Amino acid sequence: MGIDFTQDGAGSFPALSWKRPPRVPVREYVLVVETPDGPSDHPILHGLYYGIPPVFTGVTNDDFAVEASRQAPYALAGGFRYGQNLGTTPYLPPSPPLGHGPHRYHFQLVALGNPLDPQRLGRVARLENVTRESQGKVVGWGEWVGVYERK
Repeated sequence: MGIDFTQDGAGSFPALSWKRPPRVPVREYVLVVETPDGPSDHPILHGLYYGIPPVFTGVTNDDFAVEASRQAPYALAGGFRYGQNLGTTPYLPPSPPLGHGPHRYHFQLVALGNPLDPQRLGRVARLENVTRESQGKVVGWGEWVGVYERK
């Protein structure tokens, strides 16, 4: 993972692109970013995004800027929303402990055949709520993995 995509650099969200699942209708995408290599016994959540429009075939750093109008809470410039992660911003860039070895960062995209109901996710969407509400709706899945180490 390049330094620009980490807390040591610009902290940018990497550009991701994908193809729609063949022969299945997608109504929404969910994107989860986490690392299993942190110092805790459970994965560290770096980002949670939902309501990504079905016409999307990729995202860029610009999509993750907080919507300037703030008419809708937790809205992003890309036209979707973000949920609670370990930090206080929409994206927590990688910053593994110095000398802790390589850390993997999983960017998991989930295609849903039916959209999530934002009312059922709570004021601030949490991973456990998005996971629960996604059950029975998944029609596709993909993953990118980046690696970063601070020496």
